[in-house]
Amino acid sequence: MAYLPTCCRRCGHGVLTPAATTIELECARCGGEIRVVPGEAYRAEDAPLFEQTAAAVDAVTLPEADLRCLVIELSSFSARAKTPEKLLSRLVEAIPSLRFLEPGQGFDRERLVHALGMLLAILAAHADQ
Repeated sequence: MAYLPTCCRRCGHGVLTPAATTIELECARCGGEIRVVPGEAYRAEDAPLFEQTAAAVDAVTLPEADLRCLVIELSSFSARAKTPEKLLSRLVEAIPSLRFLEPGQGFDRERLVHALGMLLAILAAHADQ
């Protein structure tokens, strides 16, 4: 089953939601309306990484201009695939709680690229609030 990144229009909380259940859902945190964030589809086993990444983003307050710049940087699939470590180092400067994604923390290159795709969906959702 496919899982889609979703976020609350009110509080910005992001979660993966089964594709078949994304119609008229309410946020578990605040009861706000949930919407699908355009991007990649995921699997059920991706939910813990998605939630950990969303929590890292929720732990900081980024200025809107910085948030939009990060979304633009992450929007390049080529950059995510070719130089994920370089991109991650820039992201960790802005969001230190993403250090769990750094090399040596059990993430191989493929998993890091996958996490950066999740991060794009999460930050894009925050930018659209």
